[in-house]
Amino acid sequence: RHGYRHDVVAFPRFVRAGGDGFVDDRGDAFDLLERVRRVARAAVAAALYPRVLKIEKPAQRYAESAEGAVAQDAAARELRFMRRGDGGRFERAFLHPASACFAERSWPSPWAVYGECVETNRVSVRDCGEASPYALLLFGGALDPNPIDGSILVDGWI
Repeated sequence: RHGYRHDVVAFPRFVRAGGDGFVDDRGDAFDLLERVRRVARAAVAAALYPRVLKIEKPAQRYAESAEGAVAQDAAARELRFMRRGDGGRFERAFLHPASACFAERSWPSPWAVYGECVETNRVSVRDCGEASPYALLLFGGALDPNPIDGSILVDGWI
């Protein structure tokens, strides 16, 4: 009993009205899937914890459109990935060209974790993925709270 007619009949179960009166067609199935993705990303960040990258983005640029100014994502080559190397010093790392995230332009979080680091004439990381600041806070190293400015430092640098 699969087919177009069955999908149309089942569709209203996944549609709900939003608070503004418009219909949100993502539905409960979308919300559940998004929650599962967040938990999976947090588990990956916990498993790969010592291998963390700080993502430094260039200054925000805007493009003119009919609706006004729209923020543009930075080009992939403009992003800088910094990792904590041996001895605690910071060094620039590059995404390996074979990495699935090599051309990624949008990194909502300023942190990422990686699975493998290859050091040739430059440091390249593979198997890279976004890490939530909350996942790093919960599953990271030692916490150093700073009540004066309302921040928490994880492992002395995050």
